[in-house]
Amino acid sequence: MKRYHRLTLEEWQRLYVMKGRGLGIREIAEVLGRDRRSVSRALQRYHVPWHMKNVGPYEKAKHAWDESLRSRRGPRKRQRLKSGFIRKYVEEKLKAGLSPELIAGRLQREYPGEKTNYESIYEWIFEERPELKQYLLRAGKPKRGKPGARAYKKREPAAPKKSIEARPLEANQRCRLGDKESDLIVSAKSDACLLVVTDRRSRQLKLKKVPNRQAETVKAALVSLLVVIPPHLRRTLTQDNGSEHALHAELERVLGISVFFCHPYSAWERGTVENRNGIIRRYFPKGTDFALVSDAEVARVEALINSRPMKLLDFFTPEEFHQQEAKLAA
Repeated sequence: MKRYHRLTLEEWQRLYVMKGRGLGIREIAEVLGRDRRSVSRALQRYHVPWHMKNVGPYEKAKHAWDESLRSRRGPRKRQRLKSGFIRKYVEEKLKAGLSPELIAGRLQREYPGEKTNYESIYEWIFEERPELKQYLLRAGKPKRGKPGARAYKKREPAAPKKSIEARPLEANQRCRLGDKESDLIVSAKSDACLLVVTDRRSRQLKLKKVPNRQAETVKAALVSLLVVIPPHLRRTLTQDNGSEHALHAELERVLGISVFFCHPYSAWERGTVENRNGIIRRYFPKGTDFALVSDAEVARVEALINSRPMKLLDFFTPEEFHQQEAKLAA
């Protein structure tokens, strides 16, 4: 019984050159001295991925040859990720901090001809690339203390505040750009902290390092972040009841924005910015001294998070989604 021998690199090169000239399977097989079914089977088994459709015949031949060599090693088993391109893409995005679910969704958006799912990515990591486990995101549960174990100091408001209950329905329903939430991420090692502002609809993030939590400092930082935004894209701002927001009336006057306040100890009413805080903490974990963090590093983290795809945005990034919505609102 005659055994089948895989195509050599030279045969792959001749195959793709002839294929590029428009020759059919029968003609190619005749030139190579191969059975047409062998040529057809080889093309199906070691097909060139979608993203390589515009490269030259020799690059395509090298890819097919490498794939055929890879299939010879050891006993045949199911490959969790079907191409080298997908494996490389997944590894790069894991190291960039994306979860398998985000990677699978973003892959299909960036390269419509490629497809995988997050379960296959998890299986690939645990079965073939265990060294990548360290990049899987871990969501720890907050520690709970005894009821009443924590004492809160009541603060008197510096000026009349508008409750979140009075916030416009459009802001509550996230149906437009321009409704912001803000918060401070503090450090126990110094007075320096991180000011976080995010858009409720697009989740676009703005970060700024501030030297302290004084009301004047925080107000000036908020003005510098928001004044560059067109007036029709800065509508409302939702904050907590910290003393650092005592100058909210001046903020409204300077920016022409309506400032609203959550109920005391109700962080969930600013869920958008709290979610962004969790992502930011992956780059600046608790214990970070923000006095030692440069403005360039803060800008780098802001760009990384704004370019991170989100499932609720249909795997668009906040930056992409914000730009699309801004064009519609113009």
